[in-house]
Amino acid sequence: MNASIEISHLREFPQWVKTVAGWHHQEWLRSFRAGGERTSREEVGADIREREHNLRAHFDIDPIPATFIAHLPSVAEEARVPVGSVSLVFYQFTKSRKPSEWVTNLFVEPEHRCRGVGQQLLNYIETYAEGHGLVQLRLYTRDKAAYYQKRDWTFTHNGLVQGNAVSVLEKRVGAER
Repeated sequence: MNASIEISHLREFPQWVKTVAGWHHQEWLRSFRAGGERTSREEVGADIREREHNLRAHFDIDPIPATFIAHLPSVAEEARVPVGSVSLVFYQFTKSRKPSEWVTNLFVEPEHRCRGVGQQLLNYIETYAEGHGLVQLRLYTRDKAAYYQKRDWTFTHNGLVQGNAVSVLEKRVGAER
């Protein structure tokens, strides 16, 4: 476990939006295009700008959506280094379903993986959700279901997101566990 990680709301470090958007694009958006179609430099730029815009929407005072950043601590703010992220958002996948709370954007920089940073981010978001009265969280993943199941997430079903096969998992949080 990496004890020297701090977790903060992204709105406290708006200068990191571009970095976080780049992580998310590289890790998911780039490969989530239907059929793996190639994209132009302009399309990539537009995707990243849209992601930056969406992340800035998490700066609002509402508890959801929210994005949290794991970072290396430092007395000097400019010396802090972001190393991971996690978000809590509302998703509504079909018109017939009401929006529900989903954990998304769990990402850790490759050089900081396998050190407990992802676990710390998950623990943080679960505690945050519980503190805001939520009792159940969901997430989807293309290839990390085993990672989440080891952390007490329960597989519920397979699904499709933007034409890609995903596993959907859920976890009860709070007093109703």
